[in-house]
Amino acid sequence: MKTVVIMRHAKSSWSNSDLSDFDRPLNERGTIDASKMGQRLAEHKIIPDLIVCSSAKRTMKTAQAVAKKIGYPKGKILDEERLYGADFSMIISRIKLLPETAKTVLYVGHNPGITNAVNVLGNASIDNMPTAAIACYKFKVNSWTDILPSMGIIEFLEFPKMFD
Repeated sequence: MKTVVIMRHAKSSWSNSDLSDFDRPLNERGTIDASKMGQRLAEHKIIPDLIVCSSAKRTMKTAQAVAKKIGYPKGKILDEERLYGADFSMIISRIKLLPETAKTVLYVGHNPGITNAVNVLGNASIDNMPTAAIACYKFKVNSWTDILPSMGIIEFLEFPKMFD
């Protein structure tokens, strides 16, 4: 059994127009929401063996806030520049390359790839993954390479406004 939690980065700040899209940080609400969703993962008893994210500042800050809430070491977050703006096929390809020792993985990325990945991986159907939303899928496979589209079974799909 393999578990993938797909998360969209939390709300970013647009206060500094001189920053590139890649360098935008989280705004105050984004920081709060990322922490809130980390708490939700802890309540679900989802502690990933690995966190993988885009190396954009807002995805890194989102992953770090979640890691803090679930007790995951900040220094073990795998950030990859090639995942910045990744489409669903790149996300699925990256999942297939995960180490077999990992049973549960948190992937933090960007839309529209995140929404498309959530819809392609299993039986969820969502028009748009809101910022800081998380979707948890279980796969009845022993190897990441065996994951195919529509194979995932959704455990939960949550976003911050559900808990306000």
